[in-house]
Amino acid sequence: MRALLIALCLSLTASVQAAVENNSGSIQETAPVTKSSLVKADLYGWTYSNSIDNWDGRRATAAGVPGGPIQINNQIIVHTPAFGSMDFHVVGNFVLQPFMGVLLQGQDPTAGIQGTVYENGGFSYWGRYHLILPVTGNSRADGLITGPESVSSLSYRFPNSRFKTELVLVPSMKFFNNGDVTAFLYASPRLWYLVSDSFWLLSIYETAWESKRTGLNSMLSTGAPNLGFGFRYISQNGKGLYVQPFVNVYPFGPSLASSHLGVVFVGPLL
Repeated sequence: MRALLIALCLSLTASVQAAVENNSGSIQETAPVTKSSLVKADLYGWTYSNSIDNWDGRRATAAGVPGGPIQINNQIIVHTPAFGSMDFHVVGNFVLQPFMGVLLQGQDPTAGIQGTVYENGGFSYWGRYHLILPVTGNSRADGLITGPESVSSLSYRFPNSRFKTELVLVPSMKFFNNGDVTAFLYASPRLWYLVSDSFWLLSIYETAWESKRTGLNSMLSTGAPNLGFGFRYISQNGKGLYVQPFVNVYPFGPSLASSHLGVVFVGPLL
């Protein structure tokens, strides 16, 4: 079974030329919807590789030293119509570490609503709002009660242009049974050039902050911001599975030696 999972992971990453729970790199946005049905399911996944000049199976860092094991973060999103353009959803989360560490790690699921909140002209606001359901042993041992989180994608397509801007924001909080509270914020502005319905060019900037359990006044950066350039290929003329590989650098790091690959893979399952 372990060998089969490893082979699957290698096949997936090779197909997009790239080697999430890693909060500092979680890239999230709207999954494509291809058909109308009572229950739908989508796959959303992302990963970051080791440094391009050091294929050791550990994530790249801005300091130029190896980080933790490469992780392939996966979400299975099951949703059904709620009201208007919104759906009820449940998200199952799990992480694969195909090269070292624990091969398969289950994570807490989430439940809430998602959909297009507002759309007018070239502007669109898509959001997901949910609560963490603390079912894993680690969360219960930490005393996690729950945690609200939102995933917001605000985009604007310029009139008579192939350019599109997007801002992805992911704020969240966690509440613990001893009164502790933590907070996290991921922010990612992006610029797209839509060559066609199936092929988009991408520039992406990512940064994040989080607090320790000692208090919300301890909000600190989770690591150096990264800047990436790549593309998105979408099957079925822009309506199906897409893969989004990109090359990342740490523009404020000591050198470009920590450049690495990132990839997002998204698609409808049902």
